Amino acid sequence: MSRARDLANLGGSADAGGLTGRNLIINGAMQVAQRGTSVTGVGNTNTFLVDRFRAKTTSGLIDLSQSTTAPAGFTSSFKIAVGTTNAFGTASDEAYVETLVEAQNLQHLQYGLSTAQKITLSFWVRSSVAGTYGIWFYQDDASKDYEVSYTINSADTWEKKSVTVDGNTADAIDNNNESGMRVRWYLDGGSDRRGTISSIWATSNSTSPRLPTGAPAWMNGSNDWYITGVQLEVGETATPFEHRSYGDELAKCQRYYEVENNIYIVSADTTVSSAEYYTGFFAVTKCRNPDVSVTGTWSGSTPTVEAGRLNSYRLTSGTNFFSNNTGNVVADAEL
Repeated sequence: MSRARDLANLGGSADAGGLTGRNLIINGAMQVAQRGTSVTGVGNTNTFLVDRFRAKTTSGLIDLSQSTTAPAGFTSSFKIAVGTTNAFGTASDEAYVETLVEAQNLQHLQYGLSTAQKITLSFWVRSSVAGTYGIWFYQDDASKDYEVSYTINSADTWEKKSVTVDGNTADAIDNNNESGMRVRWYLDGGSDRRGTISSIWATSNSTSPRLPTGAPAWMNGSNDWYITGVQLEVGETATPFEHRSYGDELAKCQRYYEVENNIYIVSADTTVSSAEYYTGFFAVTKCRNPDVSVTGTWSGSTPTVEAGRLNSYRLTSGTNFFSNNTGNVVADAEL
């Protein structure tokens, strides 16, 4: 086969979303939702629902769900709906959806060098309120941000958007397992969150604008907003979405959060009266030592978590033996 044909095939593969490793976002198709498919009454606490994406509002309340309303080629989206309206009269009020990208996965961006790469974010979005909204990129190590805007032209209609962000030539991203960059879609904001969108890397502060001045008052009505097909990649061009299998996406999500349902523990010797221990192993190595908890109703005595490690956890039965115990174990290593 000629080199020209090889290159043509590569181009066709990219057009079909076939080249792997381009997308820096995990769970961009909103397939994985280990915590459940809905939660209501979310307020001033960052709350996850679909894996790797979380939402918050400082005033009023929002409801989150994994929705089957999606554009062609996708089966799921992340839906945010106003649960309790609020006019956002406080200057610092904000409502947003965000995802965090691990720093060591961003080293090829070459931030801090003259060769720092541009990146392009693309996504499908739909809202009951048309208008111009804001996206806030935040580089944790440098405490710098970069704002862009996008416009939803028609209400209740899926639209694909893309924005390009300049490389930060001044500040490197640490090569570690912490957050290297946050991508935050602003749904609404008070007066301190609104202003002129500068689209430059600058030191972030409490009054840095995140939305254009005339952005919709989204929280002040029975509104909704959906997103899916989120892709962040190197370069100035948005390529077709990189679809991954559910199994591949789940494994990537489990680096940060893993649920083991219906763990079954039975004692080898039911005559013991002292503590017993059980060591379980995670499906995926965590990015850090996770916070481990037990949930659900255990059929025997509820065990106590003694330790959580990158690959494993240990439970103790306290003063009782494990008696046909069945329950859930949750490991949280979110950035």
